[in-house]
Amino acid sequence: PLVGVFADQRTYTTNGGPAVASAWTNRALNTTLANSINATLAADQITLPAGTYFIDAAIPFKNTGSTATRLVNASNVVLLEGINTAYTAGVVADADLTVLSYIRGVITLSSPTAIRIQYFAASGGVGYNLGQASSDAGFNQYTTISIRKLN
Repeated sequence: PLVGVFADQRTYTTNGGPAVASAWTNRALNTTLANSINATLAADQITLPAGTYFIDAAIPFKNTGSTATRLVNASNVVLLEGINTAYTAGVVADADLTVLSYIRGVITLSSPTAIRIQYFAASGGVGYNLGQASSDAGFNQYTTISIRKLN
């Protein structure tokens, strides 16, 4: 199958970063894990050739309150909405809770198109809002998007 997999990867001691509250904001994508679909990754955007694609993305959040996600093109036109919204309360009982928001669906592009993942969070400002670092050696992987070319 023709597949592209892209992610936000950071060193094992690096958190995913603070969320920006109350504004649609791009999620980081900085690593190509697989790419047999002739896509390019630059500046947190994936440029796809014309075609039909199945999108499957998982986006982590921690202590951001009500949070929504979407897949947009370079002009911020929404291509897919997150299929659920995430809610992570900032109370002690939920302090270690990280939730995932998912974007899944099919898009058809008539010409090469740059896409990116965006989020809207109720609160932010803490360095681990977009993923908390592991103390294990290696790396941390936060936002991940898998793209399968259908035709």
